[in-house]
Amino acid sequence: MPEKTEEFQKKYERFLASPLMQDVTESFCELNIMTKDGESRRIDRLVKKTDGSYLIIDYKSDHTKERLKEWKKQLTEYSETMSEILHTHVPAVIYITATGETVPIVE
Repeated sequence: MPEKTEEFQKKYERFLASPLMQDVTESFCELNIMTKDGESRRIDRLVKKTDGSYLIIDYKSDHTKERLKEWKKQLTEYSETMSEILHTHVPAVIYITATGETVPIVE
């Protein structure tokens, strides 16, 4: 089990060192929101940057093209909801934990 802990720690450190987390002033994890349709959702991470912009980061363990349409719908809903709440456009990306890859979904 210590190997899994070490592996997780390395992936987390890689994420924190990624461009996504540069210039972050605030970070909100597991943020519960309510959509305009009254549905409850949970955003993996919302960050605020030094320039005042926001970014939604959704973690996925791997990247499959088959799931991309589903993820786009999910993250578009998150982006629209947070953009309405914060009165500014909020882009959204997927961060692939297995590879460290970032996939822009809502720009």
